[in-house]
Amino acid sequence: MGKVLVSTGAAAFVLVTVLGGCASLKKGPSDQELITQVVKNYQTDLQKGDVDAVMTQFSSDYSDGEGRDKAGLKDFLNQAKDQGYLDDIEVNIDDMKITINDDTATAGPVGLYGNFGGIDVTLGLKEESEGNWLITSMDEY
Repeated sequence: MGKVLVSTGAAAFVLVTVLGGCASLKKGPSDQELITQVVKNYQTDLQKGDVDAVMTQFSSDYSDGEGRDKAGLKDFLNQAKDQGYLDDIEVNIDDMKITINDDTATAGPVGLYGNFGGIDVTLGLKEESEGNWLITSMDEY
């Protein structure tokens, strides 16, 4: 009788542990994958010269070392596009490393190369809601 109780108790423990573990597993893509996708979207949209699409990757809380907010960045990119600086731009993320700290992250270096020259930047990101990472800053790497 004692062996049956121990076996039943052990089975119940295993069942609760397995079910409890499954319930706590995060479903869907990891934060690393979500952030990588944001940067890839930024890369693709910028290389296409689609400023409106680029801006969907940026938070309304965006600010950078040049004193621009999101609207200022959009104006800057539109001017750069009008002057031909986005023609043949290359965005290189081959060496990019992502560091995540709770609901914030950095991704860099992100290389920006074109007829203007080149620069490596670090992107700051924030998880604004569950699984929704957006770029909040861009500074020289």
